[in-house]
Amino acid sequence: MDERAIEWARGVLPDAAITPVRSRPWSEIAEVRAQGRLWWLKINKADTVYETRLLALLSDLADPLLPEVITHSGQPWSLIADAGRRLDDLELTGDQQLEIWRRALGPYAELQRRVDVSDLAAAGVPDFSPVRLTRWYDELLSGLQALPGDAPRISTEELTAIGALRPQIIELSAVLADGVPPALQHDDLHEGNLLTDAGLRRLKIIDWGDSVISHPFCTLRVTLGRLTRRVGRTFDDREIRRLVDIYLEPWRSAGWSQKTLLEQVDAAYRLAVLTRMYANIRGVGGLAAAVDPDERGDALVWVKEMITDAGGSARA
Repeated sequence: MDERAIEWARGVLPDAAITPVRSRPWSEIAEVRAQGRLWWLKINKADTVYETRLLALLSDLADPLLPEVITHSGQPWSLIADAGRRLDDLELTGDQQLEIWRRALGPYAELQRRVDVSDLAAAGVPDFSPVRLTRWYDELLSGLQALPGDAPRISTEELTAIGALRPQIIELSAVLADGVPPALQHDDLHEGNLLTDAGLRRLKIIDWGDSVISHPFCTLRVTLGRLTRRVGRTFDDREIRRLVDIYLEPWRSAGWSQKTLLEQVDAAYRLAVLTRMYANIRGVGGLAAAVDPDERGDALVWVKEMITDAGGSARA
């Protein structure tokens, strides 16, 4: 762990006891105990270093969903106040998980709408707005085609299938471009990044390092995809549809029809595969590592989901 970051943390929190606990290609984490409080020192790496600037921007909102954070003005270092326990560390019933997400998704949607996109761009948050998605797709396909032939990562059949998706990418991107405006999108909002207290009342969202500017509904790919598997439901289950309705309420209140919003949900769910692919690429420092089964990325999973989605509704 970078000793400069440790010294910075000790300067902010005098007499802090600092213990490194995790090192990954995209970040390093240390436990920081100071003055009776628990903090986490995070050092962003690879192409996730913009998270520190994003956290500084979000901290100005004083939103209840965000933990207290102290950021370095010139380095990708942040001190994040402990915000409770991750949902996946708790023994929760399916009904408890659904109830927690019912309370989280509405406020999260409001948070997405509060942040000015120009401020996000100035902070270096990657731009995956709908009008840019075809270009991102073309770049991804070119990169996959250029991988060394002796690397058994993606088959010729898979490359052909991905290459055939361009008309669909263009069509779905147009649906989103005519929809609600681009916004902050966490892109990794799941049970590991939603924290709560002992009473399951206070909720906090952490780990904004995959965040992008995109159609806001792309967030549902990870959130609902993971949740439906955890609670044994399908996307068309009444309780899951209820969650979607709760999430969409801020846009309904702004005048969008439910039919139009649900069309955008379906398109965003499909296209979110692209943002997830690029999150992996940024996290491990390049496409080759992202699709290497021996590395920490899971881009191969998203490649296969991209192909599967082409056969019908992408939703869980």
